[in-house]
Amino acid sequence: MTTLDTWLKSSRTKNDLETSLAREVNRLLTVYRSHLPSGEPMAGGCQHLIMRGEPQVLLQTCRAEALFSFDSSKSRSFDGMPINIKLYILSFLSPSDLCRLCMTSKQLYRLCSDELLWQRILLQKSRKWKQIFDDSNPDFYKRVCADIPSKEIYLRCHPDSPGTSIFMPKVPNLLHYFVPTKPKLVMFGPGLETSTSRLVRSILTDQQLKGLSDEPRFQVTGMVPGVFAGVGSGISLKLSEYAFNLVTLYSNVKAVRQRLNAEDRVLENKLFDHGPQPEGRPMVHDVKPAIQELLRRAHGFIYVVDASRSCDEIAMTQCELFAMMCELWAPSHVPLLILACCRGNEELVVPTIDVVRALRLGRLNRKWLAQSGDVETLSGIRNGFRWLLNEATGASFFAKIR
Repeated sequence: MTTLDTWLKSSRTKNDLETSLAREVNRLLTVYRSHLPSGEPMAGGCQHLIMRGEPQVLLQTCRAEALFSFDSSKSRSFDGMPINIKLYILSFLSPSDLCRLCMTSKQLYRLCSDELLWQRILLQKSRKWKQIFDDSNPDFYKRVCADIPSKEIYLRCHPDSPGTSIFMPKVPNLLHYFVPTKPKLVMFGPGLETSTSRLVRSILTDQQLKGLSDEPRFQVTGMVPGVFAGVGSGISLKLSEYAFNLVTLYSNVKAVRQRLNAEDRVLENKLFDHGPQPEGRPMVHDVKPAIQELLRRAHGFIYVVDASRSCDEIAMTQCELFAMMCELWAPSHVPLLILACCRGNEELVVPTIDVVRALRLGRLNRKWLAQSGDVETLSGIRNGFRWLLNEATGASFFAKIR
């Protein structure tokens, strides 16, 4: 017999008000049970419903649990409230407010560090992050360090935390003496051939929009001829204090690209030599020798995906990324920029954290940054290029002195 049933029986000797309250609690708990999987015990209280994101049912449950834990002597204070109601109130605070509240008392420190509370925050907030680094990937900490609390994972991985700042110059003035040539960036990926293919055109015409804002823009300074069997031609650009060469690789000619879907694009990709496929084994993507030589000479890589596509379509292209990033021809010290591009309407865009998971970027043995951006305004894309150029010049220097 539950505590509720015992209370209902004893309420017969009490006034009608207590009886009606007990019946109301019974009704609310029936609603609570209806939102739990069959056979699951009623454990976790309001925390369980916080994770399920059902505020109306949660509010009803909080009222029911408040009746069980009602303390008339402290009913008007926060300390007199049941712990589940306290956590429900704290769930409306921002992460920065929770961290400030932690410093006020030991009791609030324990409440504001609740694991389920921060799991919910990490799950919701990470889907809004515009950039994710190789060392700020939440999935990496969950997989490698399972005992780290969700609060610490959030504070380590949030884009605004001190450890994830992208503006950390690597002695650029000194590097000009050791690296006289311009950094060469190689850009490729399915995002160059879908609705976000306007990216290259926006970069070429970016200087014409300079009067609209004071933000540094791309400036075209020349052309670069191909040197590896006709492969490797591109354009010379300048962004802020960085001068660099950009080489763009497409999977096929434009007429063929326009009629291929995501799966056929991988099979018809001219960057690879597709050998005979053994029965029952996955297809091997062998990068062509001229492309291998180009990748060996590169200082940075850019992989472009269309974030308006589904996660399944994005995941289908990871074989292309891993084939190009093989350490036999793409040195591990060379950084990689993942551009999750959209075209204006951000409501239909796959979150950056989902792009990281779909491409399984945690398996790469190199520095990388996943950056979302708009191909129309180049918002976010310029920041990604500056990070890559900063890392590329530093990586080239340290690779030379090793």
